[in-house]
Amino acid sequence: MSTSRIRTKRSVGALARPPRAVRLSEAHAAWAATNLGEGVSPVDLVATLTDAGAPRAAAIREIAALAASPFVPALRATHRRLEQIEQVLSLLREVGPKAIDRRETVSAEELVERYFKGNRPCVLTRYTEGWPARSWTPESLVDKLGDPEIAVVIGRDAFPDDYDRRTPELTRTMRMSAYVRLVRERSPTNDLYSVANNRNMDRGVFDRLLDDVRVDDAVFERANIKGGTSFWLGPAGTRTPLHHDTTNILFSQLYGRKRFVLVSPLESALLEHARGYYSALGGGDEDFPAARHEVVLAPGESLFLPVGYWHEVEALDVSISFSLLAFRLPNTFKEYGPGFVG
Repeated sequence: MSTSRIRTKRSVGALARPPRAVRLSEAHAAWAATNLGEGVSPVDLVATLTDAGAPRAAAIREIAALAASPFVPALRATHRRLEQIEQVLSLLREVGPKAIDRRETVSAEELVERYFKGNRPCVLTRYTEGWPARSWTPESLVDKLGDPEIAVVIGRDAFPDDYDRRTPELTRTMRMSAYVRLVRERSPTNDLYSVANNRNMDRGVFDRLLDDVRVDDAVFERANIKGGTSFWLGPAGTRTPLHHDTTNILFSQLYGRKRFVLVSPLESALLEHARGYYSALGGGDEDFPAARHEVVLAPGESLFLPVGYWHEVEALDVSISFSLLAFRLPNTFKEYGPGFVG
């Protein structure tokens, strides 16, 4: 047989594709891009990645490609702008108040100019003096209102990390007398609570409560009072997780005590943990800002709570609380929602 027709089969090695170039991991590449945007030199980035175990050749090649990207100048401009903003916030934190004012009461002008416009919290120990509401008890409210239906949240303990945001699905309606019995029997507990988001003040019969509140017409717009109030009734042990509101609030504690933990919106470290209007942090967490204020409101005491201020609340006793929001000045800041920024 002629050997001219015999063909030698190519080896597997000859047919195989050349090995792929080694790449940086996604985490290393993202880290390198972030640091390039912050102005770190490519040489330093390669050295750090190599020390961390990344292939040196891949680090050199990919960081060179990243550094040549037209996106890097935009990243650096963004980082510069963030640095400038953080310096402004740092300055405001440094020169701002280091304690929460505690006053007996203040004039309408001072409440507006110093606290509302200054975005400063303040405890007012005698603001509710003369209010018939100072005599409220859970049982007296049942009698005053004629045992109406009340919206309450029940089953919060089943969702220890998300109970407040589940208010709509956990809301039930019952007679107020039945709810008050539960409050007395089960206190302390966080499982049941009638909260502002239950909108009980929008129920017609609850208008009678406004007769027991003295509204300062120099501060509040009387025509908007009906839709500009909130009401809470619950056992000791109820907790509202760290969150902020989009309005200024004058919060009055009328029965029992409540403890507030307050953090200024200037504490930008909280933004990393913002989830909508809430924060993933709690007052006892290790990452919680050191610059916080703790306030315990006794019966009859009020707290001016500025818009945007982070606050966590715990009832120390069976508790009734009431707030006024219908300020004469514009008091809707719905555009403020850093936890919604995607």
